[in-house]
Amino acid sequence: MFKLFTPQLMLAGALLPYLGIILGGTFAFLCRQDSIRLRTIALETGLQNTGIAILLMRLTLPKPESDIASVTAIVCAIFTPIPLMIGYVIYEIYNRKMKKNEKEIDEDYLKEDTTVASAVSTVSLDKEKA
Repeated sequence: MFKLFTPQLMLAGALLPYLGIILGGTFAFLCRQDSIRLRTIALETGLQNTGIAILLMRLTLPKPESDIASVTAIVCAIFTPIPLMIGYVIYEIYNRKMKKNEKEIDEDYLKEDTTVASAVSTVSLDKEKA
């Protein structure tokens, strides 16, 4: 079956889920869906039904035709996880960077807070001495 993979077929199989994600997200955005629904619609549009297509072709067609017909759906299934993994890596990098920034801000705030507290206590001590 893998002998039937051609560069054109692999390009078409890769573009099908990617374009589904992009078009689904675009239409959800144009319909003014919130961000959670936008992501859900985009992912469902791009990722759904490759398994169903493979199963239907394998069960309904005789043996040589079923192999040939299911090649495109298998190529789509192979390339489908790539944008999800890229999105996940970007999401993780963003979250880790934000946590690092929050930690730096908290440390800066604590430094300022202790500086202010020591300045206030110094002023209080000076007033008590006077």
